[in-house]
Amino acid sequence: MKQRVRRAFPPPQSRVAPLSALMSEADAQVDSTRKRILARMIGSDMLRRLLPGTDEAGAALTFRRPYVWLGELGHDDAMSGEALTSIGRETEAIGEWPAMLNQAERRGLPLIPPSDWIPKDPDALLLPEERGRH
Repeated sequence: MKQRVRRAFPPPQSRVAPLSALMSEADAQVDSTRKRILARMIGSDMLRRLLPGTDEAGAALTFRRPYVWLGELGHDDAMSGEALTSIGRETEAIGEWPAMLNQAERRGLPLIPPSDWIPKDPDALLLPEERGRH
């Protein structure tokens, strides 16, 4: 049903600017005191759903890649209990995204995935409704 509605009522181009503004606002929030990554993730998903195949949707996916990359690297079995406690404290103090970046830097890990990187779970880069189709 959702697919039929999208085909019948594609998002008007007038929505591109407001959605792009939402992403810009979310970018600013990522740099704010609490580092609200959730707002960025929601805005990213909205752009990918409403504007598939556009530059805006591509930019939204570009944000998702490092998040998934660092998530995979940051929660491996090699982390000690102290490292897990430290990232928990940092997340509470400065926010999830900066804590993930700090942890990666401490471990000497690159913050951006290689261009040919594929996540352990390829569905991790997909929207929920896209998962399991491949």
